[in-house]
Amino acid sequence: VEREVQPLPPDEREAVRQQKSKPIADALHQWLTQQRQKVPKAGAVWYGDLASARAYMGDTAKLYELKHRGVKVEVKAIGTVAALDALAQGRVDLVGSARLADPDNVFEQGLVFTPVVWDAIVLVTSAKNPVGGLTLEQIADIYLGRITDWSQLGGPAKPINLYAVAGPDDGVEFSLRRDLLGNGNRVVAAKRWYINTQQLEDAIAIDPAALGVTTLSSQARNKLLKPLAIEGTIPSFKTLESGEYLFSLPLYLVARGPDAPQGDSSARARDALEFMNGESAL
Repeated sequence: VEREVQPLPPDEREAVRQQKSKPIADALHQWLTQQRQKVPKAGAVWYGDLASARAYMGDTAKLYELKHRGVKVEVKAIGTVAALDALAQGRVDLVGSARLADPDNVFEQGLVFTPVVWDAIVLVTSAKNPVGGLTLEQIADIYLGRITDWSQLGGPAKPINLYAVAGPDDGVEFSLRRDLLGNGNRVVAAKRWYINTQQLEDAIAIDPAALGVTTLSSQARNKLLKPLAIEGTIPSFKTLESGEYLFSLPLYLVARGPDAPQGDSSARARDALEFMNGESAL
């Protein structure tokens, strides 16, 4: 078009441009707009401790993607402390946690913990162990090293192999020790330590003398684990809902507080929290 109008006077050049160039520019604009709509929107990154990731974050992410076309949610299950540290540093949008902030961790004090689902803390042993239940006092004595043999609980004469997660401030372990012993960081008499609850569950399943803690949602999917009644009440979704089972466990969705820098990540976090609190999610 420009080569065609080059020899023409200025007013005629402008007229020809309007006649021939504008339709081309308009068509280009329409094409670009259509192509932009095909480009995926910015993805979201959600971290969760293993309890939260397995209980609700994975399935919720799939529902979120269905509602938000073009948004890809990446869910990673890592240790509780590592996940919360990543959030505090702004490297992820949201974190799922099986515990509240540790009062001794300064970086966690600026985070906002919102309960989104209920789970339960469950003491588990191997399906081959004949012991069926414990009292709160017995559990405390086991964790403090006062009870060390299954025969003290009506079982066989075998040492109790108390298993625990090695990571500091693990969500489930922290919550149990806080509720049972008054201090989530209380040192306990565990004999064997594991990286996460998945490895702990796998080890307990093949050791009839083992004892450890996991969540109800996780235990319910593993038939090799035997849940122990607490004060005569078997852990189940029914007894959890009725309030009969004592060790309820709220699972939290964690975001940066209002004092943190606001941006796309904060907006995605607010949107995800609203979605999870809606009827369509959980």
